[in-house]
Amino acid sequence: FFFHELLLRHLPVVNNDNIETDQYFYLVLLLMHDHIEKSTSSLFELDDLFKRLVEQLKAYKSQEVFQSSVNDKILTGLLSLLSGFLSGEKHFRKLAEIFNTFLFATGKTEKDRANNWPKCKTDVNRELALRLLIRCCIEVPENFNRMFKLVKDLHRQVRKPTNFTCLPEDCSRKEDSYVGLQNMGYTCCMQAVLQQLFMMPHFRNAIVWSGDQSKGDPIFKQLNIISNELTKMFSYLMLSERDEYDLTTFCRLVKETLTSPVNEAIDQDATAFINSLMNRIESEFEGTPLEHFVEDCFSGQTVHQIQCQGGCNMIRERNQSFVMLSLELRHKRTLQESLQAYIQKQHLEGVECQSCLKKCNVLKREMLDRLPNTLFFHLKVLPCLRFEIHNAPFRVEKLRQYFEFPLELNLRPFTEERLRELEIAKLVEKDPNWKIENFKKRPEDYYKYRLVGVVVHGDLPTEGNYYSLIRDRKTNKWTKFVDNTITAFDIEDLKDECFGKEQSWVNHDKSAYILVYEREKFLLPWRIEMDLKYSKKTKPTTQDVVPNENNDGLAEWEKIGQTSPINPLQFLDVDTLKLIPSHLKDEIDNDNSKFMLHRQVINHLYFKFIFDIMRVMPLQIVKEYDDEKMNDNSNLPVIQLALKVCFGFVGRFGDNSVVFKKFIELLKWMLTSFAISIDSSVFYFCPFVNIIDNNKQIYTCRKIIYVYPSIDNVPACKRLLISWSKRPNFLEMNLLQWGEVAIVNGTSELLAHALKIVQPFEKELLGIIKKMNPGEEIMEVTSMGQIMTTLSSLIEIAPTCWNRFEHFFGIFRDFARLGSHNRRWLIENKFIRIFGEFFLGRESPYAKYTPEKQYPRMGTRSHIPRFDPLIETLSMLLCSCDTISIRSRVANAKTQQNLTENQRKNLLRLPDTSLPHTNKQGEKQLLEISEEDAELAQSKFFYMRSLPYGHSSKDVAKALFNFFCHWSFENEQFTNEICNVVNDGLNASCLNNEGFHHLKKSRLFILLIGQLVAIEDAYQLLRCIRLFDPNSSGAYNVISTCREQKPSEIFLIIRHLVRIMAKNKTFHQFMLQRRPNWEWWDAWLSDFVHGKLKVEPSRTTDLDTSSNEAFLQMYLELVSKNDVKIIQTKYCQHIPPNGTDLSYRSEEEDDVHNASNEDRKEST
Repeated sequence: FFFHELLLRHLPVVNNDNIETDQYFYLVLLLMHDHIEKSTSSLFELDDLFKRLVEQLKAYKSQEVFQSSVNDKILTGLLSLLSGFLSGEKHFRKLAEIFNTFLFATGKTEKDRANNWPKCKTDVNRELALRLLIRCCIEVPENFNRMFKLVKDLHRQVRKPTNFTCLPEDCSRKEDSYVGLQNMGYTCCMQAVLQQLFMMPHFRNAIVWSGDQSKGDPIFKQLNIISNELTKMFSYLMLSERDEYDLTTFCRLVKETLTSPVNEAIDQDATAFINSLMNRIESEFEGTPLEHFVEDCFSGQTVHQIQCQGGCNMIRERNQSFVMLSLELRHKRTLQESLQAYIQKQHLEGVECQSCLKKCNVLKREMLDRLPNTLFFHLKVLPCLRFEIHNAPFRVEKLRQYFEFPLELNLRPFTEERLRELEIAKLVEKDPNWKIENFKKRPEDYYKYRLVGVVVHGDLPTEGNYYSLIRDRKTNKWTKFVDNTITAFDIEDLKDECFGKEQSWVNHDKSAYILVYEREKFLLPWRIEMDLKYSKKTKPTTQDVVPNENNDGLAEWEKIGQTSPINPLQFLDVDTLKLIPSHLKDEIDNDNSKFMLHRQVINHLYFKFIFDIMRVMPLQIVKEYDDEKMNDNSNLPVIQLALKVCFGFVGRFGDNSVVFKKFIELLKWMLTSFAISIDSSVFYFCPFVNIIDNNKQIYTCRKIIYVYPSIDNVPACKRLLISWSKRPNFLEMNLLQWGEVAIVNGTSELLAHALKIVQPFEKELLGIIKKMNPGEEIMEVTSMGQIMTTLSSLIEIAPTCWNRFEHFFGIFRDFARLGSHNRRWLIENKFIRIFGEFFLGRESPYAKYTPEKQYPRMGTRSHIPRFDPLIETLSMLLCSCDTISIRSRVANAKTQQNLTENQRKNLLRLPDTSLPHTNKQGEKQLLEISEEDAELAQSKFFYMRSLPYGHSSKDVAKALFNFFCHWSFENEQFTNEICNVVNDGLNASCLNNEGFHHLKKSRLFILLIGQLVAIEDAYQLLRCIRLFDPNSSGAYNVISTCREQKPSEIFLIIRHLVRIMAKNKTFHQFMLQRRPNWEWWDAWLSDFVHGKLKVEPSRTTDLDTSSNEAFLQMYLELVSKNDVKIIQTKYCQHIPPNGTDLSYRSEEEDDVHNASNEDRKEST
């Protein structure tokens, strides 16, 4: 009764400070769980309460807001209760409503705003709602299908991000902040100016208003492309929820229309852009109510005065308009000093006077006359920048001197009015009877200005960076605009930010470049003032309207009509939002909706939701497997959506490494989950899978367990490979261009996984091509062939990505490892030559065929390319081919008639390292190598170039050893060649003065000696002689020469040779026959073990004395009793008898493959 009547029937419906709602709901949930445990009946005995809860959730108006982490506790409680109800029964049909109204409504439509949708705006409640949806899908296929359709429809509305570090939350407009402008390259000067113009209320409002006037006139819109684009830009800056506006279209239009277009590739001058932009706007507004708009806002007038000094003494004056005043900066410390220099008289010699027509000296000066409400000052040095052209050719230096400017400025001392007053005062002082003429006198408010904006220039003069400091006209707060980064600015820091350096030794690159001053109290523009003064008004006009606190100037103008030019002051106090054209509002709302969906989808909570939904995907159960008939099975669309989310969204998420790896594992599971049931009535859906063995899987659902066979999902793997084979740009970006390790690893890992699954089904068809219709490209029949063909086309661009192509070539290596059919395909498609030429470049044996070809250089001194998988692939392919000697032996076995069965088998015997191909008759045979491919196998430069990669990679070392052994088998010429390489490498490693760091490389050659002498053929003894005979330059020569200088290294070499003796009977007998040559080992080893020899300091900590004592004892027993079993049983028990062990150490020693990457760099 307490639970049913008092608690559930009286759930809180509004937030109340007097009720601890979280504790209330916590109590209800505890009681509900207790009810579930004790009751055998379903919770749906409380069906009326369940329905009431659902209706309450539907009707509840969430109190959550965007950009706030405070969750609505009532909504949290209601969602938790509903989740508790659904723990017993999952057949809930309100999935679409929760999905659309609680989670993925954008909040931008009228309906969304009225209901405050989405209801769940905080992470807490969004996670609760998403978990609720997942719970409804577990074990309920109908709900899963509904949810899949909802997710699929959602992704049709969301475009995948274009960049690879997408973080929509970081790209969102901050609360109470402005929208920035996207930097398109070298467009920072343009961005700084545009932000200054946008923050001018009258300019912004007039531009936005003009866009609404042209919407019905296509010709007007076509002619006014810049002003219309500014209208769109300013509207977006007002309403957009993104943190930046894309300037691509504006830059293109500016290039096409302005006299001084902006080039994104070149840093431009802000002053040139302002002048060009104003001229363009003025021309576009011609013949409209705004035709004098630029003039009324920014245009001023100076008086250019010249006075003759040699004859008539006449004074000539000329008025000149300006939009921006350029002031000299050199040797000036303040703005007032620059203005004083601007009006200073200049003496000019030899100027012809236009009045007396004599060449004489004249006085010239500039004076301010008519001033605009908004005044731009450009701080300059020749020619037009705040830079100085240095004496050296083409050298530009930025002036870094200190230059101060005030927050408030009175311009009267620099005007014609004030200068005439001073001149008349001087005349009156000389002659009190001087007749004073009347002249114009303006009020003091006319000259009082305040600083409202600064365009700052920083960094280097040839790679400049402009940004803006702007005062908000309403709040008087200052803001710093740097591209899309907008932060508050403390005006107290103006000196440090804009004045330049005060001392010459201070490194300071930031200084003011353009100053924006506005009149403290806006006055009527001069043009309108003159019209009012000299014209008789018969009716009110727009020019009479000056806005004030109780007067909306624009509204008054609209009442009067659009026949007269508009006064820009009418736009000062107008709400910009009311002026934005309706079509732009709709466009921006639509863009905000799309961006909101991006924020909701490209989000860690959503990715987790998709991951969990895919985990509960129902497997399609069929009686029998038919690859061709299963292309339309229900699993494929789910897998395709998972691939789209993984690579289109998760892979482009800024913080994706952990999530992306989980998705890759999930996709691999989905590609290996295809269930076959013996009983066709069994239709089962599994949320969790545990592998029991290779043939069966166990699927758990509550208390019932079903076991049935499961096989790989081949159709899905084929579709994946075919789909990606048609997207070379995707593969190029994910495998080569994009440097994110998780993306590269995941893409190559998933490809390798799909190839492995498909290979048994397609291996027999590899290499078969089809041509569907005339004119179409010839294409591989198999999905494996198609994807490998596409990947091979990317090899030519791989050199430009040399620091990232390791995983790309790893796919070819994994493909070759899958079987002989794959290796045959690679060989037939000439990959031995392709990879050999790629690896060796101009040193390859194929360079002679294309002497004009340019081979790109890969790597640097400090970083070398990772060719490991490419070398492994080449070694496998060469081990799959026959050699001259093997081909000759096989031919003899087939043609000679008088051979015994054992002799014939011996001739057909292949080396253990061979990778033969099994033909249709079941016979194992090596592929025939072409003369072209054989050139690489016989290239000494290939051996020398590839061996250093074996120092730090066990896989590369093993692959190369297999190649050398395969080609040495019954081949005297190759045997001699490779023995020379080993001896040269061993001598180069040991007989040098670079210390033990370089000696590590000798280990690889000692390991290779063990592999070569283990080859059982006619030249086994020859290899022993070439590699160890005292008369050769092999290992014995190295041991004898270096035993005094490098005893620790020689001890390790000897110990390994003893191991070879223990494993190889032929080598053991060979060594015993030459026992007198190495008898000195006995005393030398004893001295070394007992510390009588001087050991290199770098090796004192690496030697295990107890192990060395044991080895010495066993060695002495071996040589005294001549019994190899002593070493085999007591010291080398862990060594495989087949001689394939690559380790060169006991447990206490360093492994050969732990050599650092520095070793490989030096060798390379």
